Amino acid sequence: MTQRGFTLIEVLVALAIVAIALMAGLQATTALARNAQRQSDILLAHLGIWSRQDPWAPAVLEPLIARPGAVLSRTQLEEKLFSWKDDVSSNAVEVYIHGVRKKLGAGLIQNVRGLGYLVPVQGAES
Repeated sequence: MTQRGFTLIEVLVALAIVAIALMAGLQATTALARNAQRQSDILLAHLGIWSRQDPWAPAVLEPLIARPGAVLSRTQLEEKLFSWKDDVSSNAVEVYIHGVRKKLGAGLIQNVRGLGYLVPVQGAES
């Protein structure tokens, strides 16, 4: 029994098929992400916490809501909120968290003393 290798044309066709499939998947994922962002913006606007006056509200909530039950440190939230060139005041994250709590309720974002903040898993005991 002899084994036959692949020709260059067969390999290139297979790679082209894989590349097309990956691009289609990437486009679908990008479209889903855009749709999710749009729906998130609509929900936040409906709740009355997103406006041109406080564009930081989605930026504060997004990383916390994306990982319910996970503790994010103040530094991690600062990295999400500000670029490296921004001058960040020492209590900026706390001020933003306070604003979100004031609008949505104190129980939405919990403080884990010495570690950071989290959004509790829905239905979990505190």
